[in-house]
Amino acid sequence: MKKIFTTVALVLTCFISQAQVDQDENSAVVGDQDFAIGGMAALPIGDPADFADYGLGVELMYLKSLFNGNLNLGGTVGYSHYVTDKDVNLDDAQFLPIALTGLYPIGDLGFGAGLDVGYAIGINDGNNGGFLYEPKAYLETSRFIFSLGYRGIVLENDTFDTIKLGFAVKLN
Repeated sequence: MKKIFTTVALVLTCFISQAQVDQDENSAVVGDQDFAIGGMAALPIGDPADFADYGLGVELMYLKSLFNGNLNLGGTVGYSHYVTDKDVNLDDAQFLPIALTGLYPIGDLGFGAGLDVGYAIGINDGNNGGFLYEPKAYLETSRFIFSLGYRGIVLENDTFDTIKLGFAVKLN
């Protein structure tokens, strides 16, 4: 698990470091870069719904606009806390998701589709974490990003599936 965490951290560091380098005029990279901070609310579905009631979390995201604004790529890191049912004798599930993120705008109204792919590090005892994927739809304004997605975390013997509603404020 340390190797996966180190690899993901290295990739995100490279992404953020590259953003600081000025692009030349002939580069295919054109546009803005944005940091955003936000929150999320999640509703567990499938097997996790048997023991978890809801999830809350925070996220920090970096996006860089590529190819004349036709694609936004970057990374995200956050903290997700899923509250378990009082009748179940389990600790709350906690994850540190680290992912590469891509957003593809559809049309000129701010709507688009996106995908996060990465690793969710398990924080609580007995939670080893797992591969994370999140296809989503989003609405982007000049100041905010709203998203609705399906997040799956592939664990050793199962998946931790949720429907996730996200909200982020751009910092730039």
